[in-house]
Amino acid sequence: MSPMARSPICRLMRTSLAMALLLPMCSGLCPGALADAYFDGGVTYYRQKNYAKALQYFAQAYRTDPANGNAVYYQAVCRQSMGDKKGAIPLYASTVANFPGTGAANMAMSALSSLDPEYYAQLVRHRGGSAQQASSTAAASSSSNRQYAPTSSATSSIRGTSDDLSSLPSQTRIPFVREGSLLLIDAAVNGHVMKMFFDTGAEIVAMGKNQLAEVGVAEPTGAPTGAASGVGSSGSVATWMIHSNLKVGDIERRNFPICVQENMGMHPLLGQSFFRDFTYTIDYTTSGKEQGTILLIKNGSAEAQASGSHNSYGVPFTREGNELIVQVEVNGKTTPMYFDSGASTIAFSMQQCKELNIKIPDDAVTQMSRGIGGVSAAYGFTISRMRLGPIDKSNIMVSATEASRMRYPLLGQTFFGDWQYTIDNTNNVIRFVRR
Repeated sequence: MSPMARSPICRLMRTSLAMALLLPMCSGLCPGALADAYFDGGVTYYRQKNYAKALQYFAQAYRTDPANGNAVYYQAVCRQSMGDKKGAIPLYASTVANFPGTGAANMAMSALSSLDPEYYAQLVRHRGGSAQQASSTAAASSSSNRQYAPTSSATSSIRGTSDDLSSLPSQTRIPFVREGSLLLIDAAVNGHVMKMFFDTGAEIVAMGKNQLAEVGVAEPTGAPTGAASGVGSSGSVATWMIHSNLKVGDIERRNFPICVQENMGMHPLLGQSFFRDFTYTIDYTTSGKEQGTILLIKNGSAEAQASGSHNSYGVPFTREGNELIVQVEVNGKTTPMYFDSGASTIAFSMQQCKELNIKIPDDAVTQMSRGIGGVSAAYGFTISRMRLGPIDKSNIMVSATEASRMRYPLLGQTFFGDWQYTIDNTNNVIRFVRR
C-alpha cells in the first residue's frame, strides 16, 4: 500500500470524489460542469502536492457553485497542508456553519477538534451533545459582524413608539472606548453593570444567557419564543424576550425589551430600539481615536434642532425597520448599504460582489467572520474606490463573505470611523464632520 493510500486526508478525498461521481445522477443537486472541472483540477493538483495551485482551483469551484461544501472543506485542507493553520481554521468553521449535517461538515469538525479545541468545544457544548450533533446545528450556534435581526412576531412590539419618551432626559453624554474598531460603553441591566457595543446595525438590544449569569440577572426559562439571525451565516439562533430596566448614561428605560440567546461570544449589543428616539453624535476625544463620547439628544427638542452643524455634510438615509440604509458609490456604481457602527469592516456577500462587478482576486486574504448568526469564511482584498458624501476613499480594504443573509452590504467602521458623525433621526440625515 502506498503512503498516499494510507493518508487519512486521501481517504477523505476518495470519499468525497465517490460522492461527487454520484452527483450527476441526482437531478437538482448537480453543480455546473465548470464547477466540476475546477474541483477535479483541485484534486489533481492536491495529489501532486501542489497545494497552492489546488487551493486556487477549489476556491474557484466554490465561487462557481456556492452550494459545494466540499470545495470549502478542501480549501481548508490545502491551507493546513501548507502549514497555514490560521487560514485553515475559518474555512473549516465555515464548512461547519454553512453546510450542517454534511460529510464535509463532519470532517471539518474533526479537523477543528485538534486545530481549535476551544471553538470545537463551544460547538459541542451548544446543544449539550456530541460532536456530530454540534456539526449539524453549528449554523445556529456560532457567534461579521453583523446585523442582529429578530425573526419572531415580537419585532412589531419592539418597533412601536416609545411610551416612556416624555420621561427621558433631553440629552446625555456616554463615554466610549474603542475595542478594535467598535464602540464599547457601560450599561446597567436591573442595576448590574456590563459592557455593551453601541451598534447602529443592530435593530434591538441583544445579549446571551451567559452574560446575564455573569452579572447575576435571572435568565429566561421555558421554550424559546423567537429566533434571530445575523449576516454571519445562513442559520439562526433561538431567542427569549425579557423585560428589564436598562440604563445607559442618564437614560433609564424601564421594563425594556431585551432579546436573549443561549450564548453570546461577544459583548451584548445596544441596538436601535434603545436610542432611535435620539439624535446622536459620535465624537472622539483623543488624537488616536481610541476613546470619545456619544452625545444623545432627544428627537424634536430644541437642542436637537440646533445640533446640525453648518460645517457638516448631510447624507440622507432611509430605514428598513430600524436599519439605516445609505447610497454608496462603489467603483463608480451606486448601491444601497447598511450604515453599521457595529461592523468593524466593509462586507459584501459573494452575490453582491458579482452584481457590482467586484472581482475577488486569487490572492485575497482568508479571514474569519464571526457574528451573532454564525461563522463564515471571508476573503479580504482592496477595491479601487468608495464614496459616501464627503468621504472618498481609494484602495480600501473590504471583505467578501460567504454569508447569505445580507440584503445589502455592510458599511462599517473602517470607512467612516475616522469622522465625527451625527445620526439625525428627525430629518433622516447623517451629518459628517472631519476630525
